[in-house]
Amino acid sequence: MDEFRTPLAAPSSLQHSRRRLLRIGALGAAAVAGEWMGGDLVHAGAQTATPKKGGILRVAITGGTASDTLDAHNALTQPDVYRIMSLYDGLVAMTPDAKVVNALAEIMECDARAMFWTIRIRSDAKFHDGRPVTAKDVAATFNRVCNPKSPTVGAVALAPLDLNGISYLDERTLRIPTKTPYAVLRDVIAFPLMAGIVPADYDPKKPVGAGPFKFKNMIPGQQTEFVRFDDYWGGPAYLDGFILQEQFTDNLAAFNALQGGQVDAVANAPASLVRQVKNSTAIKALVSDPSEITPFTMRADVAPFNNPDVRMALRLMIDRERFVKITLSGYGAVANDLYGQYDPSFDSSLVRVQDLDKARYLLKKADVSSLELTTTDMANGIITMAEVFAQQAAKVGVNVRVNQVDPNAYSDNMYTQVPLSQDFFYYAPIMGQAPLSFLPGSFLNETHWSDPEYFKIYDEAKGIVDLNKRTEMIHQLQQIEFERGTYIIPSYNCIVDLLAENVMGLPKARTGYALGNFSLTKAWLA
Repeated sequence: MDEFRTPLAAPSSLQHSRRRLLRIGALGAAAVAGEWMGGDLVHAGAQTATPKKGGILRVAITGGTASDTLDAHNALTQPDVYRIMSLYDGLVAMTPDAKVVNALAEIMECDARAMFWTIRIRSDAKFHDGRPVTAKDVAATFNRVCNPKSPTVGAVALAPLDLNGISYLDERTLRIPTKTPYAVLRDVIAFPLMAGIVPADYDPKKPVGAGPFKFKNMIPGQQTEFVRFDDYWGGPAYLDGFILQEQFTDNLAAFNALQGGQVDAVANAPASLVRQVKNSTAIKALVSDPSEITPFTMRADVAPFNNPDVRMALRLMIDRERFVKITLSGYGAVANDLYGQYDPSFDSSLVRVQDLDKARYLLKKADVSSLELTTTDMANGIITMAEVFAQQAAKVGVNVRVNQVDPNAYSDNMYTQVPLSQDFFYYAPIMGQAPLSFLPGSFLNETHWSDPEYFKIYDEAKGIVDLNKRTEMIHQLQQIEFERGTYIIPSYNCIVDLLAENVMGLPKARTGYALGNFSLTKAWLA
């Protein structure tokens, strides 16, 4: 684990604004590892009409701030995430059905011992200024992410690579040695914020990427305009462009704008609105498969959560089916405190059964009778989740005070300092979540979890090329998290987008990203 233990300078602009990052204004596992609780879903399903080109899609989204950025590797807000997904492509990407596939990489493979990676860029990959994407651009991107003076969210994921040993086989092909066996590079960079490829002379103030849309202009906290990139390697979008409109203070204002025809879509709308538009002829809902997680996070380095019994007790007290029905209006699935439910290596045999008697016993033994849960309105339904958590805790003799704070105060690292808080994540492969959340130096390690056995197994698993053998070790990792982990994950949440009736082509997705994995290359206006 030495390559993960190298001290990294704190990416201050990122850590300082974690809650503004991704804020929503709030055949492996076979299926979601839990019962799908949804009822009358209204899908913007696949259309049989022939797509047509043209038009500007106006997308309403909350969560923008005056600090909004176009930087490929330093997102601060949820709108930033979708700017990144539009402007920049990575070597790999996640499809709407949560599979990791090649994107800018034509070839990306490791040797039999996972001691080096050979990466060949697609011959048709171009940047927005017309230059081809080259091997040296990949190297420059990785070095930017891992800059020791200002590392970004992907630095821990790339730490096992020996960037000083890169060799170039030709203009489009490079070979990167690893410090230790590292077979899971594809999974750990599938998260869009990890390593979007940028040119060697990249300037975030004049953003040039290789994504499906080019930057036109931005007013931070208000709106960003994009135009179609006609030379996009994946084929040009049908839309002429789109506008990300961020001026809305809440989802109700965005919904009113959709009803009034000022916007064409509302990204990440409250699930409670699905039934409201069920019979509408002007608005429809695109409901994702259960994908987002909103864990309760417990700091393992402070009392009482340094006691694994306390962490287990709070997991055992949860009535998960009721949690989904109340907090998500049924639009979600029961989860069992594990993430990565669509990963081929997910262990669906690990099921949490509510046990109030055992929860009471463990809490009484640990002398825990009161807790404070610090939270903020950062994701749809999350305040209701906190309230339901408190109600269920009362049944096992624990008084939970819900301390709802200002989002800006919460984002100023409060979430890493308080013993009990809340968070949320898009879907990520299992081996890709750990560099985000649990490894030393991880950008989002709000629980300060340090489990030597977990680290040892992860370190070995990451070097195993054979998927079946690696799956055996991933199951061991999940068993550790199931028994003594620091996340309470009661549900997998559906993402709901509201669309004007003429917005077509967007797929249903299972990644947690709005608008069908933000698949705007597929969208068209009837």
